[in-house]
Parts: sequence; structure tokens; C-alpha cells
Amino acid sequence: MKHYFTRFEEAIKANWERPALGNFRGEVFTFGELATQIAKFHVFFEAIGLKKGDKVALCAKNSARWGVTFFAANTYEAVLVPILADFHPESVNSLVDHSESLVLLTDTDIWSKLDIAKMPIVKAVVSTADFKLLYAAEEAIQEANDNLETLFAEKYPDGFTAAHVNYPTDNINELALINYTSGTTNAPKGVMLSHMNISGNVDFGVHRIPHKEGDKVLSMLPVAHMFGLMYEFIYQVCVGTHVHFLTKAPTPTTLMRAFSEVHPYMILTVPLVIEKII
Repeated sequence: MKHYFTRFEEAIKANWERPALGNFRGEVFTFGELATQIAKFHVFFEAIGLKKGDKVALCAKNSARWGVTFFAANTYEAVLVPILADFHPESVNSLVDHSESLVLLTDTDIWSKLDIAKMPIVKAVVSTADFKLLYAAEEAIQEANDNLETLFAEKYPDGFTAAHVNYPTDNINELALINYTSGTTNAPKGVMLSHMNISGNVDFGVHRIPHKEGDKVLSMLPVAHMFGLMYEFIYQVCVGTHVHFLTKAPTPTTLMRAFSEVHPYMILTVPLVIEKII
């Protein structure tokens, strides 16, 4: 089985100038821009002392920048903790703390409702809206953020290119994600998923879901849930698809408009959405 980092790396190098992630009627990142932003996050993570296996929580609405931060943390070999954006602030505080996350990536409006005192080990909070630092537990973290462009230029003095993209693949049996259930019968439980689990799902998609160059997909499902995360996002990027994030609630009107403009080659959805459309 091929590691999904390998497929992701291959997709970046083969599609450097092509669009990778975008918001419907909004900003777009090419594969090259995605890789560059990932590299900048890696420089920042290294500067603040984040280590392999450390937890990074990601609680934000679906967007292209959500996707950038996901890949940035996971390819750094941090353990991602995706949290639904519509969880109650108390639940977000609790899950960030329970997962022992050291970094929180979140929307500015979600951050305004959280209580950092209930997440005492969090070292840094970064906005998924513009990648700005929202909170630093130490002055050194603020300095790393303020000097990020300088640090990045020092690491890549001749500029960042596709030749610099090289993600680790000796970790396939190690922990990649902690995905919390919705807690239907009790408190949410963290499901521990390895790089093998993710790679296996991507491998299934490669062999069972037809795809071709230039394909586009509309991401409407919550990417903090595994179905949307795997097959509207991770798998699609790994085969070079342009992912359009629907950043608003999937109402019949917005969906039909988006379908007619994006022309997705496949649609992933749930019965409730289909009922609304009908």
C-alpha cells in the first residue's frame, strides 16, 4: 500500500500550477501555493518547539484554509484532532484539553467564544481565516510568528520549489488522527486512526473511484467527520482534483447554484441533503 503522503507529494509535483483548494466563489490555492503554505507552517511549528506526535486541534468551518492547516500539521507528523465547528464552546474547550493539544487552529469567531483557561497546555492559537496568531503562551512563540517570513527565507534562500516537497513515509503504522465521535450515547470518544487507516481509504479511492485530470469536486459535508474528510478532501487532493469548499450551509439554493458552476465529477452527500433538493 502506498502512503497517502506519497500520493499527496506526487499530486503536488504533477499539478504545481493547477488549483488544489478553493472556496466556492472565493480564494483559491494552487498545489504549489498549498505546498508553500505547508512549508511555512512547518517552519513555524519547528520554531515553537512542536514535536512529532504532539497534538494539534483543528476546529473551524469548512474552507480552503482549513485544508491548508490540516495538511500542514499532518505532514509535520503532528496528530490532528478535527473538531466540528458547530460544537458548543464548552465541548470544544473540553476536547482540546482532553486530546492534550498544544496548538489550536480555529476560526476567529469560534476563538472569541472559547476560554483559554480551560485549555491550559495550549501554546499557540492560529486563525484559519488568515493564518494570524491569535494567542501565544510564550513570548518566543510571538517572536517566531513575527519573524516567520525571515525564518522561511533563511531556510529556502533560493525560494521554495517542488524539489523541496518531501514528506515522511516511515510512519505508516503511527497515529495520524484522533477523531471524536458526536457522543450520541455519552461523552464524545476519541477514535485513534493511523496513517495506514487513511492510506487504505485513499488506496480504495484510487482503485475504485474513477478520476481524471482536471476533475473538480464540491465539498459540502463536515470535514471534521471521516466521510467528508476522506472522500471530499484527502483522497481528492491526493489524485490532483480541485476541491471547492462550500463555506455556507448546504441549502438547496446554494447547492444547485454551486453544482451548476463547479460541475463536480462526483457528489458525496447524505440522505437529508437529497431530501431537501427533491
